[in-house]
Parts: sequence; structure tokens; C-alpha cells
Amino acid sequence: MIALLVRAWLTVHTHGVIDGDEALVGIQAEHILRGEYPVYYYAQPYMGSLEAYLIALLFTVTGPSVWALRAEPILLSLAIVWLTWRLAAALAGEAGLSPFARRCFMSIAALLAAIPPLYDGVLEMRTYGGYIETFVLMLLLLLSMLRLKQRWHAGTTRRELAWRWGGSGVIVGLGFWVNPLIITAIVAVALWMLGYCICECVAIQRRTSTGAHASIQTLVLDLYTSMVAIPGFLLGAAPAIIWGAHNHWANVLYVLQHSNKTLATMADLLQLYVTCAGPRAIGGALPHEDNLLAALHMLPLSIGICCTFSAVLLVGASWVWRRPLLLQMRRLVALPVLFGGFISVFFVVGSTPPISIAVGCGRDLIGRYTTPLALVLPFFCAAIFTVLLASVPGIGQRERASGTGERGGAGPASGREASKLRPYTFGLVRWLLWGLLAIMLVSQTLSYGMTHAALTFQSFACGEAPANNDAIIAYLQHEHVRYAWGITWVGNAITFKTNERIIVADPRVIMIRATNLGRIPAHMRAVEAADRPAMISLIQHGDPLPPLIRILHADHVTYQSALFPSEPGFDVLVVTSLSRTVSPLESHDFWKVFPYCSR
Repeated sequence: MIALLVRAWLTVHTHGVIDGDEALVGIQAEHILRGEYPVYYYAQPYMGSLEAYLIALLFTVTGPSVWALRAEPILLSLAIVWLTWRLAAALAGEAGLSPFARRCFMSIAALLAAIPPLYDGVLEMRTYGGYIETFVLMLLLLLSMLRLKQRWHAGTTRRELAWRWGGSGVIVGLGFWVNPLIITAIVAVALWMLGYCICECVAIQRRTSTGAHASIQTLVLDLYTSMVAIPGFLLGAAPAIIWGAHNHWANVLYVLQHSNKTLATMADLLQLYVTCAGPRAIGGALPHEDNLLAALHMLPLSIGICCTFSAVLLVGASWVWRRPLLLQMRRLVALPVLFGGFISVFFVVGSTPPISIAVGCGRDLIGRYTTPLALVLPFFCAAIFTVLLASVPGIGQRERASGTGERGGAGPASGREASKLRPYTFGLVRWLLWGLLAIMLVSQTLSYGMTHAALTFQSFACGEAPANNDAIIAYLQHEHVRYAWGITWVGNAITFKTNERIIVADPRVIMIRATNLGRIPAHMRAVEAADRPAMISLIQHGDPLPPLIRILHADHVTYQSALFPSEPGFDVLVVTSLSRTVSPLESHDFWKVFPYCSR
């Protein structure tokens, strides 16, 4: 319920703003309702269309709308919270926590998943082609492999092991289709299971020498059941495999071709990770936020960093000093630590466009690759808070201990003072810990309501595009406009909101053959063939003679124009009723009419 309320509040607060990429997923969902069956996001061989199919299901009930588009990731956020709760329960069982510590660990982890840092919460709610679906699959894979290991250790039947391996294979295959980002979770659980098998072999050798051979043989036979994961993978990845077989395996080649990095590039990415991408994922800060909101994110950032480093250090220390507490911490957070480590490694060595490094932290083109950290951060914070809370003796327990104080040579007065002071002191410490956690959660909740309504869901690639285009749509409909030229970040939202009754195509596709900007060829052909399509241009606020107007005047083309406010410093110029069809190929000056966004 908390997760729903927080995300619904953010959606209402931001007035349903969507950017061009999100609108494209909505358009794909509309096309699914018309009988199309896409496998991938438009015009690219990766990021499967699972999200578009789920949104299409909602559209069948509610009809296409921005609110239905936002509802899909909001509903899936409930799965994130539920899986966090289940994984926390499994980890608590793995570590053998006491009932009190178990409740604390599970409750804190679920609360932090329900109210994630603002930056991560915003990305979870974006319909970017499958990010939140990938997060669900990541958690599901971690949980399924942990439960498989626990059942294997308990001596379950090979039949059950085979089913569990098969289910994990389906998750992996589905994840590879939806988003290659799931590779971080796959590598983490693979190494974790490998470590378990090695530890089991060592333990068998130490337990007995006579039955060691038979025990290892049993372990190997159990391990053979993992082969069932292969058909499971093929089943989950079936859409990707079928598509790849018909398209020269472009999806596989894409992943292989974009996985190489130079040392200089990795150094630049590491700097980006340390200076902005990592802190934003942990603390929740958004680019271009005001000072008040930045201050509000300082406490969650500080607590998150402290808990993360503490968890990593405690797990590392457990391999040096085999203390009960350290061993318990290793069993509790070793898997999340391993997963979080590979998220960081993938950011540095994984697939990243060169332009993402060139623009730096300002436009935040690659920060979304760090947001899986939000999946493990609740476990780090929950583990540290649980250890601290569990180490504070209960009042009743302390009172029983202080009752013996008078027999240690202390006088009656000192004994009574200890019996009063110690319960009060330990109770105060416990309340301070709960208070710190509450302040952290309140800070993150307040940030959802204080964030900038127009800029929060604005495109990271085009901050000057209008957040609210309702007036533009109303004007185009009043002028009976059916087709128009306009850049992707302005046009896609108009096309989606009007259910393609107005089609806007990006002219840069024909100007420089930028096919990645014209992801729906049918739209481009329709606008090219249209009679006198309108033109929509972003211009500097206060420009008395915008480039589009200069071109039309020079060519003696008459027109009708209207100006609409966009984001600060920019306006949207809409030109309709042209006296003749004007092609963007007529003049090189159209580059100034339809430029790349500056922020």
C-alpha cells in the first residue's frame, strides 16, 4: 500500500509527464492492440517488448492514456516490494537470525523497497522498454537460486532440484530477451553457486575420508540436474531466438559488438560512477534539482553509503576472522554484495555510447545502468540496522542483568542507579536507531512531493521539450492537422496522446539518414507523402525571427503560426496552413529548425 501511495503521489504531482521514449512504448502498445506482434523495441535488436504487451493489456481495460501507461510500472513495483520481502525472509533463514532480528530485517528491507531513493523510483516508473520488468526478473532470479541452494543443502529430491533449475533457466532466458542488463544478476548467482559447490566439496573432505568419494559423487549427480536449466533458458528466450534466427542474429551480435572498452574509457566511466551515477542511485538526487531537495537527499545518501561499505567490509572480514557475528553477516548479505559488485563492474565495462561519457553528469545519459543498486541497497541498510538493533539488550533482559549489580561490591545506591540508567540508555539507543531510519524514510517520501513537476520525468536527452503539450495538441486538432514534422522528443508524445490521429515524424531521419530517430518507418512515409504537413520547432524564448520563419519568408511561403511556452528559455513554434508543401531537404538551414537538443 505504501509503495502504491508514494508512486501514485509522484504521478499526480508530475501531472503525467512522459518523454519521447516512453511515448514510443505507448505507441507500440497501441499497435499491439491493432494486431502487430513486435519482439523488440522499435528499430533496435535488444530490449524485448514485454513491457509493451503488459501495457497493451491495461489499454484493453482503460483505453490508451498517459495514466494507464504509468499504471503498469506502478503495479509492477508491488512485485518489487513482495520479492524483496521474500528474499529478505530467505536470507534471514540462511543466516539463522532470531525471530526479532528476522522481523526487523524483513520489515526494513520491504519499507526501503517500497520507498526507494527518488532517482531510482523515477526510473522504476519510466516506461523505457523493460527496466522495471528486468528488476523484477533480477530479484526473482536471486530468490529462486537462493531457495534452490537451501533446498539442495537440505537434501531434497533431484526431481525438485530439476524443477528449480528449469524455472531459473526460464527466468534467465526471459531476462536476456527483455534486457541484457540481467547479466549482472546471472554472473552473481553463477559465482555464488560455484562457491557453494566448492565449499561443499571442501566440507565433505574434512568431515570424513571413508565416505568422501560417495558424498562427492552424490553432489555431482545432484549437479547434473542443472542441465534442465538449458531447455528452460530456450523456453524463456524463445522470442529472442526466433527473431534472431530470422534476422541474422543481430540481437546476439549487438551484445557482443558493444561489450569491448578501452582502459581510458573505463577510467572515464569509473569517474562518472563515483562522482554522480553511484551517489544518485544511492541517495536519490536528480540532475538540476534545487538546493533544498539536494539537502534532503544528503541523509539517505550518507546512510546508504555507510551501510553499503559496512556490509562489504563485514563480509570481507568474515573470511579473515571467523567470528559468529561476521559469519552470520556473510550468510545474510554475501549474495546482495556479490550482485551489487557486478552492477558496478557492468557500469564500467559494459555497453555505453561514447556520447554518454562526453556529456558527463549534466544530462545523465547513463545513470539508469546503476539503478539496480536500488534492489540491493535495502538489504545492506536492513542488515546494518538489524545488527545494531539486535545488539541492544532488551529492557527486560537488562533489568534481570542489573539485578545482580548489588552483589558485585557496589552499594545499594549505585545498584539502583545502574538499574535505572542502563534500561533507559539502551532503550534510548534503540529509539534513536528507529528514529534515524524513520527520518531517512520521511526524507525520501518528501522528495517525491517536492521534486520539480515538469522536469522529473523529462527526457534526459532533451530537457527543453515541453512537459505539457496539451495546448499544442488542442491547437493542431483545431487546425485539422493530420501530419507534421517535429523532433522525436516533441513529436512522439503528441502521436501517442492522439492515438496517431496526429502523426509527427522526425525530419532528421531523411536529412542525415538517422534511422534511430525514425523508429516507425510507416510514420515517416506518411508525413513525407502528406500534403503540406505542419512544422513544429523548438526555439529560443524571445527570438523575434526564428530560423523556420526566416526560411519560409525567403521562399515566399505563406503560413499561419502559433507560439507555445516550453521549458524555461524555450518556446514551441507551430506552423500550419502552408501555401505549399515544404520539405526539410530544401535547405541546409533546416538544421537550425530541427537541431539536436542542447540540454
